[in-house]
Amino acid sequence: MDPFEQLLELVRLNGPPQSSSVCDSTWRQQACRLLAAPEMRLPAYTASTCDRRLSDIQTIRRLTSELDRHCKDALVRSQIDDVLESSIGLFDLGCILCRDGLITDMLVWVAIVDLAVNNVRVIRDRLTASQMQTLLQTTSRFEKESDPIGAILERDEQWTETNNEEWDDDDSDDAADHSLNMSGSFFTKAEKFIAKMIASIKRRPGLNRHHLHRTLYDRSLTIIRLLQTDLALRLYRKTNASYPNELSDLVPAILPLIPVDPFALQRFPYRRHGAESFLLYSVGPGLVDHGGRFGKWTEILNGHADFSLDFWDYQQTDPVQLA
Repeated sequence: MDPFEQLLELVRLNGPPQSSSVCDSTWRQQACRLLAAPEMRLPAYTASTCDRRLSDIQTIRRLTSELDRHCKDALVRSQIDDVLESSIGLFDLGCILCRDGLITDMLVWVAIVDLAVNNVRVIRDRLTASQMQTLLQTTSRFEKESDPIGAILERDEQWTETNNEEWDDDDSDDAADHSLNMSGSFFTKAEKFIAKMIASIKRRPGLNRHHLHRTLYDRSLTIIRLLQTDLALRLYRKTNASYPNELSDLVPAILPLIPVDPFALQRFPYRRHGAESFLLYSVGPGLVDHGGRFGKWTEILNGHADFSLDFWDYQQTDPVQLA
């Protein structure tokens, strides 16, 4: 049995339970080890295996829910190592979905990235230098091993042409739900937020299917790179007692290269505020620099606000708490 089949069987046999339990830690740790295996890959899409693949995605959502639940339980208990273990498991799971997958897989990847980054960013000021380095290695591997959006779009187009599927240009939430291919109890809170984002993006004039998916992909890549840069800045301060004057000071001791804003295709705006704080953000899809004025995703999308790692704090509710 290959690692992916082992992972699915493990989830089907063991969980997730409806309530938190210490006894479920063994299978969850085993799942994290399988997720980190270099040979872990999704099986190829074929006409004969498509229905099975969609069933597999439902099992992956169950695992996602369990890893996220464990992160939040561990956070309440201030068990930072446990938060990191399950967050890294989420990163590894997301990477698997964004490697050799289709748009359906990528959209689940978007939701998983949200969960992983949001769990990590709330504890980033409590991490040790070693923990920061581990996360930098994880996010670097995540980006390196995830397929670029161009490859995903091309693969999805080939699948669509072969199977005579068509894109629905309806602007409604129903169309967003169709794009995610979600339904029923598997339609998680995080995925509902992604569906709302899809609907808001599709309402922008002049955008087609590729623009929509590129925007979502770039949004996830942006929060990954903002997290990398933020962690590198904090790691620099642990060694030098203050934040750097320029992002270039992070290279090569902490980062091999300065992360680039996927939207603007240039360095993130950064300003040090004395020795104790800094400002770091993306200009977002609107490509307008507001000097560090932050807001909700809809404001970012429409070019009325900048995009920060803490953009969740500017939502009316936490994305993963939307009902």
